[in-house]
Amino acid sequence: MNSANATLIGDSITGSLTNQLSGFGSSVTTTFDSSAVVGAGAEFNGVWNFYNGYQNWDIAVDVAATSVTVTAQIANNPDGNLYAYSNPLFRIDLGDLDIGGSITGISLTSGIGQFPTYFGSNTTYDVVTSAFTADSLSLTWFNLPSATTSGPYGAKGVWTFEILHDGSTGSTDVPEPATLALVGLGLFGLGMSRSKQKKAALSA
Repeated sequence: MNSANATLIGDSITGSLTNQLSGFGSSVTTTFDSSAVVGAGAEFNGVWNFYNGYQNWDIAVDVAATSVTVTAQIANNPDGNLYAYSNPLFRIDLGDLDIGGSITGISLTSGIGQFPTYFGSNTTYDVVTSAFTADSLSLTWFNLPSATTSGPYGAKGVWTFEILHDGSTGSTDVPEPATLALVGLGLFGLGMSRSKQKKAALSA
């Protein structure tokens, strides 16, 4: 645990990618490694497929000191965006996040968080939602709108989340009882010494 610097760099964390869409032949065809050490590059890579492989999405998770960046890149089929509206597609779970304090929130700092419905409606739908515990987070995607036109088929979404925490950087050392006793005796001895010096000065 890197509590002094409030960073995840160098920590061993866990990760999982699970399908959330019922029906439509959707599944996770390449799962994440169960654990990884946070460093340069993506810690977790997997593949989620929609409708029996009609669309395969490469999912990469890059964990930094206090943030997580998720990239979803379509790996086949030129139809870029995938809108499931209120139906969850897949979920990413990260655990053992010893960030130097308890996690208090997750903030989307870049990427598409919501999109409007068609036909002029004012209703918006979530692209991704989040949940967390003191040392874990969960991110669920409902829609996959394209954020860029890069990649072989032009559909790529990138989302960055800042991990908020309570700012604690470790506990303060509590002195041993024996240490407290020695300090007390030292102060008592100092007081006695000063008292004798004062009496000697008065009698002189």
